[in-house]
Order: sequence, then C-alpha cells, then structure tokens
Amino acid sequence: MTRQASQQPPPSQEEKILMALVRAAEIFKRSSAAIFKREGLSFSQYNALRVLEALPGGSGNLTEVSRALLASPPNLSGVSKRLEKNGFITRCGAARDERVKLLTITAKGRQVLKLIAGQQEANVQRFFQGCPLANKKALADFLRDMLKLE
Repeated sequence: MTRQASQQPPPSQEEKILMALVRAAEIFKRSSAAIFKREGLSFSQYNALRVLEALPGGSGNLTEVSRALLASPPNLSGVSKRLEKNGFITRCGAARDERVKLLTITAKGRQVLKLIAGQQEANVQRFFQGCPLANKKALADFLRDMLKLE
C-alpha cells in the first residue's frame, strides 16, 4: 500500500471551523479558570452559580441545573457539594420529594459573582476585540441554530 492510499482526506472546511471553535472555547475556559481560581472557584462551579443566579429565586433542582450545564447529575452533585462546603449555595431536599436536591445560591455566591464580573467581562471582550456587531449577531444566530440540532 502506498503512503497516499493510507492517508485520510484533508478535513472539510466545516471540520476546520468546528475545531477552531473548540480551540477558542478551550483558550477561553483556561483564561476564565484563572480568574475564578483567585476566588476559590472552578470553571464548573462558576457556571453552576451563573445558572442558579439566572433562575427564579436563585434556585433549581439538580437535574435542571445539570441539564443547563450539559453535565451529568452525578458530576454536578460533586460540584454542588464543594459549592455548599464553601458557602456559595445551599442544598436541601425539595418540599414534595426529599430525593430531589434543590440548589439555591447564597448571598456569598452572589457576592463572588459580583467580584468576578468585571474581570470576566474584560476576558470575554478580549475574545471579540475588533469583531463588528453584525458578525457577533450572525455568529450567535448560527450557534443557536447549530445547538438546536442536539
């Protein structure tokens, strides 16, 4: 067999775009994690706090929060235990079913998000430097449509 016959075809333009998106996400995650670490949070913990902060009353059950984070409930269970240990959330059984864990962001959790907000927004803006608003809107629309494929 010749060398050429065993080689894979070059990646499609679409695969190159998706790989660039993955690389950009990893770089963003790394730079964000450095900000969160200074406040004692992991990337996953920060995201869980953001989800809880956005929910009515700052509360949600473990399953709905894990769904929003695209994380498994067992994975989020560990994240939530660490958040509770550090006073960023409370965890308790739901009133109608003790087996259902209800997570609620605390004042300390909201405070740490406020502390991080400026640094994280600067980090986000760094990734979009020089990107025209029309391009941002088109990208957001495209990604929203792409995520509907799930």
